[in-house]
Amino acid sequence: MLVQFSVENYRSLRDKTVLSMLASADERHPEHVCTVAGGLRVLRCALLYGANASGKSNVVKALWEAAWLIENGIRPGNKLPVAPFRLVSGKPSPETRFEFEVVLGERRYSYGISVSAKRVESEWLFVTENSQEQMYFERSLPKAGAAKTEIRLGDVYGEQRQRVEFVAQGTRPEQPFLTEADEREVEQLKPLVHWFREQLNIINPDTPYLGLAVHAQADDGFRRFLVDMLSIAGTGVDGLKVESEGPPSDDENWIRSLKEIASDSQRRAEIGRVLVGKGGGLHLTADERPELVKLLTTHTVGTEKSVDLELAEESDGTVRLLHLTPILYSLRPGQIPELFIIDELDRSLHPLLTRMFLQRFLALGSGSPGQLICTTHDTNLLSLALLRPDEIWFVEKDAEKVSHLYSLAEFKPEQLEKLGDNLEQGYLNGRFGAIPFFGNPSQLGISKDGEAR
Repeated sequence: MLVQFSVENYRSLRDKTVLSMLASADERHPEHVCTVAGGLRVLRCALLYGANASGKSNVVKALWEAAWLIENGIRPGNKLPVAPFRLVSGKPSPETRFEFEVVLGERRYSYGISVSAKRVESEWLFVTENSQEQMYFERSLPKAGAAKTEIRLGDVYGEQRQRVEFVAQGTRPEQPFLTEADEREVEQLKPLVHWFREQLNIINPDTPYLGLAVHAQADDGFRRFLVDMLSIAGTGVDGLKVESEGPPSDDENWIRSLKEIASDSQRRAEIGRVLVGKGGGLHLTADERPELVKLLTTHTVGTEKSVDLELAEESDGTVRLLHLTPILYSLRPGQIPELFIIDELDRSLHPLLTRMFLQRFLALGSGSPGQLICTTHDTNLLSLALLRPDEIWFVEKDAEKVSHLYSLAEFKPEQLEKLGDNLEQGYLNGRFGAIPFFGNPSQLGISKDGEAR
């Protein structure tokens, strides 16, 4: 589970910005809190509010940028994908810094990396287990102007230490050591890289659930779960069907490449994630034949007739809900804990559907150690009957165009008590900041009595 993420000097996040998932002492909604290794009380949910261009999406982009760097590394000679804060009068600082605290099983991983366009400036990993912290590695520039960083190893590698030292010496200046060590099969570092690759999921407003049709074809329980959600949401969808047809291409080279991927057990799942249109995907049949599967929605007309529609014929809201619902299926109790970060949760969804989706996630309780972090403009969710104060965050830009992130839990309890059930109205009235400031309302064509001119 994610305990904390911080970023510094990235886009509008000039100063060190911390998103903490540690629970406060607030006693509301105890089922929203999981107790993990070391007795840490970690939140399952966080919502980020703010005006357009306040920097909410930059928090998500920072998470994505850091995860991408760890997952993929950098090819020799390529520049690192940094985007430092540039709205300064002098020369911008070249370094961007990312830090993660993650609990995996009984271990707490504290990992950080600082990068410029040409190299990794520093990198470190400390792991705490049974209240004992150990240094796994530290990377730094030994002296000013040095071209290559020095990587020092902790006493955790046993008989493999000499080989790991060789890996460290061969790590290129622009390559994260964590990535290089994973590629060179350093087992002690694999759990953290696996979390970045398999358990951290970042969903942008237009991101589809890859493999939707393939998953629905292979798992009847998954398909029924989707149908139930669409039915409860009042979309008019009564069922889902999966149709199969030939491959979208008869090119022999294309088919051969597909089969080569299938022959690699570690890559076979990639085939199901190949998206064809809004609701189609590829898979291989039992006889290794490429096949296109397509998802159709079923609508009942009258008492006897039913009509099948392609997803392209459905509303944007129905399609959005269909692609978000697998998150709830993945986070059921007993599943591998995953973190889903959704930028613009409310995109294309009615406020009541957004609320229903969040309620269904929260209803999974602390038995589901999965986490959900979302940006949203949906003030319908601003309620202490639904969320804890430490689960509500705001992002606001100051006069220097620097974004600042802060939690509702930072406000005095008496301020919240005074608002009572009017938290949403308090936010819209500017009590917590992080809202648009329009200046003179007449510039928007709105008169003082609220009527459009």
